[in-house]
Amino acid sequence: MKYQLLKSEDATTYSSEEFSADDTARKPPSMVWKRLPLLLSSILNVWLVYLLALSKAGSNTEISAFANLAPELSIPWVHRTEYSSDNLSQADALWDAIDFDSGIVALDQEYTRSKGIPDSQPFPWDPSKGLYLLNGYHSMHCLKSIHLSVSEWNRGVTQTYPLAHITHCLDNLRLEVMCQADDTPRWSSNDDKPENGMGQHRQCRDWNKLATWAQENTACYRYLNESANDLNQMERFKFCPPESSYMPKVRNYFGVGEDWMP
Repeated sequence: MKYQLLKSEDATTYSSEEFSADDTARKPPSMVWKRLPLLLSSILNVWLVYLLALSKAGSNTEISAFANLAPELSIPWVHRTEYSSDNLSQADALWDAIDFDSGIVALDQEYTRSKGIPDSQPFPWDPSKGLYLLNGYHSMHCLKSIHLSVSEWNRGVTQTYPLAHITHCLDNLRLEVMCQADDTPRWSSNDDKPENGMGQHRQCRDWNKLATWAQENTACYRYLNESANDLNQMERFKFCPPESSYMPKVRNYFGVGEDWMP
């Protein structure tokens, strides 16, 4: 996967982050990783640990620095959810439906500077704002990528992403787990097949509220497809909400009528 948040096309257009699979990933099924069973085991272990560490537990009362999210949800650990269902088609559909594009936001550069965040590439419709990718969405993208690769391996089809991208995502999630350094003691059951933490509650931030904050600061972005080399990058920044003050600029750029919506 290539991360090219700005890719100039000409002097009058802006460019975007491209989340495209490397051409080297286009290998026949016979080339599917020979060592994937071992990698699969590692993926599932890291995956579980990461999901458990997404939020700090216990008496945590820390408010997030940007969206002002409080750990207000009391949620128990569980062994499985619908995302790990035995119905693989249903689980795959749920993973595929996870929205990643909304995590690309446009934030005022003065605001981000006040928070100690470096200036970013300019938002096409308002140069005073920069394009930023929210960290939680990047991690969610990594989880989606890993799940897709596991699913493709299970079905014996061509891998969308090269091994290098999957190992990048695993390493990113490893760093996230270490950054959280979650020290919550998980209880263990006293039986023949002991489990740990099941039913034990921890405090979580509300992902839906993060999604709302991201939408309030939308960069009007959609990835669309993997044809990154021949796509006018502005095509990816035309998906502003109908009430957005940027829609007149979008319509003017694309030469369409005042009632046009993407």
